[in-house]
Amino acid sequence: YVEGYPVGAIISGRYEGIDPVSGLYNFRLRPDAEVLTPSDLNDPDNYRWYLGTTIAPFTGGFNVSASWKLLRLSVSGVYSFGNKVYEMIDSPASYLNARHDGVSTESVQSNSSGTLYPRIYDCYGTRYNFAQTNPMDWNIVNAIYLKDVSYLRIKSIVLSCELPQAWLEKIRMEKICFNLSLNNMITISSYDGMDPEVPGATYPTTRSVSLGVSLGF
Repeated sequence: YVEGYPVGAIISGRYEGIDPVSGLYNFRLRPDAEVLTPSDLNDPDNYRWYLGTTIAPFTGGFNVSASWKLLRLSVSGVYSFGNKVYEMIDSPASYLNARHDGVSTESVQSNSSGTLYPRIYDCYGTRYNFAQTNPMDWNIVNAIYLKDVSYLRIKSIVLSCELPQAWLEKIRMEKICFNLSLNNMITISSYDGMDPEVPGATYPTTRSVSLGVSLGF
């Protein structure tokens, strides 16, 4: 809990891309940051921003139905707006106990979109002293993993057609209704993972199409 902020408040660095010169992540300084010496650029307090909350302030669901003659359409869905999560993917490789000669120390750049990936450097090799003038506190740099998981999902679309009573009387039936159901077909979100409803999921949400018929005698 952070006094003065909602439950689940995210206080971290405000990521602004990759420095094309140093190849390091850039984070915005606070307007009240005190930078009197180069080492002040390493002070995490100069980079702390309120970036949102892990608990969505707006959630809910809806159900809309409409009918026309023999047809009936029902649409239901859920939504969640305003929450963020840290999505960290652990590397399957470990470099803690090994030297790596020849590791590239240059950031990868593109002429059209600037720097694409941050610098990779061998911590056992040349010392660059990046920590002296750059934020290195995990509470700040973890902002690179922050994802907005707001979404609107249409959970179910059901179209049904019930045959008129005059037809049923001829075949001595009380009810015949055909149904077409679409599940989880539409999701609107800026999240680039598998499923904004379950951040970090390794499998996508199941989509399904089903046909059915209801009979009454």
